[in-house]
Amino acid sequence: MGFWDKVKESANKIAESESWAAIKETASNVGCKVGVHSGKPQHIEGQPQCYMEYTCDKCNQLIIKQKHKFPSKSDAKYHSNRSCEKRLKCEYCDAVETVTVHEHWNSKGVDGYCNNVEKCARCHTERKNGKHHSFIRRGTQGSKIVVECINCRHTELKDTWN
Repeated sequence: MGFWDKVKESANKIAESESWAAIKETASNVGCKVGVHSGKPQHIEGQPQCYMEYTCDKCNQLIIKQKHKFPSKSDAKYHSNRSCEKRLKCEYCDAVETVTVHEHWNSKGVDGYCNNVEKCARCHTERKNGKHHSFIRRGTQGSKIVVECINCRHTELKDTWN
């Protein structure tokens, strides 16, 4: 009997054993153990349309979920004049989700660390959005040009000097 025949025979013995069946059953239920069940959710009678339930096909556990239907963020109105919060209400029940949607960002310039600073036109929240360096040429390194930011001293190697 050749090497591959012995491997095949060993594999067949393992596949027919009770321990292999236990391994396969455990592996098929891994999703259930981490909360990923299988089944088709259906509406619970007498509840709002967003309340769903189903029995998992693999572990037979009753799963109850809520699948709210919120309007799109662009369709919702702002909560107040100075706030970028929008309250989204489920179309089927009283569930509310609050989201932040900034209206427009205006540039305030660059801070001392070369961060682009922007301010929301509605709520005046500030954010840093990317970098803007002011480079000067400092020399060469091989075929590359060494540049340094005059504000934050960040250096880079460039192929060409613009």
